[in-house]
Amino acid sequence: MKNADRIRILGELGNYEPTPLLTSLDRVNLAPRLQRALTRENGTALVGTIENSRFFLSLEWLRQDGSRILTPSESPNNLRAVAERAKGLTLDYLCTGHGWGMKHHDPAWFQPCREIYEKFNYECFTVLAITPPPGHTDLNSGRPLAIFEGQHRTLALALRLLEDADFYKPVRTLILLPGRDSTK
Repeated sequence: MKNADRIRILGELGNYEPTPLLTSLDRVNLAPRLQRALTRENGTALVGTIENSRFFLSLEWLRQDGSRILTPSESPNNLRAVAERAKGLTLDYLCTGHGWGMKHHDPAWFQPCREIYEKFNYECFTVLAITPPPGHTDLNSGRPLAIFEGQHRTLALALRLLEDADFYKPVRTLILLPGRDSTK
């Protein structure tokens, strides 16, 4: 990775520091998949904040079963595009069955999104884990960083931001290097 590219990306994100341990995050309730990723011997984690909504909305959202209705293969899957699709369909629609099939649309997957959206509170928005996109191992891929953990929370916040761009507050974030852990 070119140092200038890494500095540019980290400048977009805010003040990041390498952290071999989770001492600064020890009171945060971390999902098991994130705990596994953080304890890998060959991994590095940078901790800091995403300072602006523009960068936040550029994050790549995972294409996954259950929510593929928002990530058609021929369409962009950055958080802004995904949230615009969700807004067009509405969370009420997404939380009910409409014959799309569970692989493309699992209404149960969207229930937490609606709950978080309706009761959104930055105090409850725990650390967001991001990583280089699939198939890349550093920050020099030229592609937006991808959300590793926090799909429901990020969609809820993105929907709020589409309503009110001034709603954004910096989000505590971990960058996991090398790339995404393939285990779920």
